[in-house]
Amino acid sequence: MKTKWDGHGSRKKKPEDPGTCKHSIRESAEKKNCGYSWTPSQISKGRPRNNSSTNSRCTRSSSRRKAEELIRAHIALEESRDRYLDLYEFAPAGYLTLNDKALITEANLTGARLLGVERSELVNHGFGRFIAPTDHEILDRYFVNVMNKGEKQICTLTLMRSDGSVFPARMEGIRTKGRGMATTVHIAIRDITDIWQIEVLRESEERFHAMFERHDSVMLLIEPETGNILDANIAAERFYGRPLKELRSISIDEINVMSPGEIDAEMMKAA
Repeated sequence: MKTKWDGHGSRKKKPEDPGTCKHSIRESAEKKNCGYSWTPSQISKGRPRNNSSTNSRCTRSSSRRKAEELIRAHIALEESRDRYLDLYEFAPAGYLTLNDKALITEANLTGARLLGVERSELVNHGFGRFIAPTDHEILDRYFVNVMNKGEKQICTLTLMRSDGSVFPARMEGIRTKGRGMATTVHIAIRDITDIWQIEVLRESEERFHAMFERHDSVMLLIEPETGNILDANIAAERFYGRPLKELRSISIDEINVMSPGEIDAEMMKAA
C-alpha cells in the first residue's frame, strides 16, 4: 500500500481500489492452496478439499477403458487369424512353400491330402519325390523358370501319391524374397483329373473321327432304333454315289439292298 507525504513528518496511506485489493487477496490464496479446491462448508471451517482421490479415480477409469480396448483388438486379431488359417488349410488347392533347394518348408492340409501323406511327412522333404518318374525333367525345367523369373509360372505334370497312384496336376508357382533376402517358392497345386479325362475323351473322339473319315472301307454310323444314318465316311460317299450331306439325312433302308429282316439282324449285332 502506497503512502502520501503530508508535509509534517508523517506519511498518509493512499487507499487502494477495492477491486484491486480483492484480486490480490484471491491470488495470494490461490498460491497458498495450489492443488486444492474449496467447498462452501470447508470455507467456513477453513479446510480445503484435496482432489488427488478424484484424479486417481479418473486415471483408473481411463486405464480400464484402454485395457478393454486392447482386449477387444486382441480378440478381433485372433478371429481374423483363425479365418485366414481356415481359408489356407482347407482351400480347394494344395499350397506348398519350397526353399531354393526345392525342399518343402510349409504345406496346407489340402496339399498333404492331395499327396496322400501327413503334413509332417512333407516338411523338410524334397518335392521331387512326389513327381512321377516320367515328369522329373518337366519339374526341373519348371523350377528353374520359377527361380529365374519374377512372374507366375504354370505347368501341368503328373504327381504321385505315397501309395504309388498318380494324378494330373496343374501347378502355379511364383518366387518371393523372404526375411534376410532368402528365396522361397510358393506353389498352388490343383488336381485336374476331371479336366484331364474330358481332354482325353475329346482327343479320343478326334482320333476316331479322323480314322472314320479316312478309312478305305465303307463306314456308316447308324441310329439303332430308327435306322437313320448319323454319319458316313468318304468311302461310303464314293460307294453309294451320294454326297455326305445327303447320306446323313436318309435312312439305311433307302440305300441297302438287304431285306428288312437282314437289316434288323445287322443292327442288333451293332447294338
